[in-house]
Amino acid sequence: MRAIRRAPETIGGVVIIAIAICALGFQNYRERLAYLNEWLASQDRLLDEYRTKLAQAGTQTEKLTAALADAESLPIG
Repeated sequence: MRAIRRAPETIGGVVIIAIAICALGFQNYRERLAYLNEWLASQDRLLDEYRTKLAQAGTQTEKLTAALADAESLPIG
């Protein structure tokens, strides 16, 4: 308590500096979190595109397999 009574300006300055450092840390954290959320959203969009293309390729493969089976069943000659 004596230290606080003798140097209130110094203690107040230290508290203000500590609060400012914490505020900057939280701001950096929020910016980093926003960046990571944006990156995850872009990865989700890419994954959705890949799934769509994979489904289309599967459908095309089924069509070609059926066409090949039909072609093989035709008589030669």
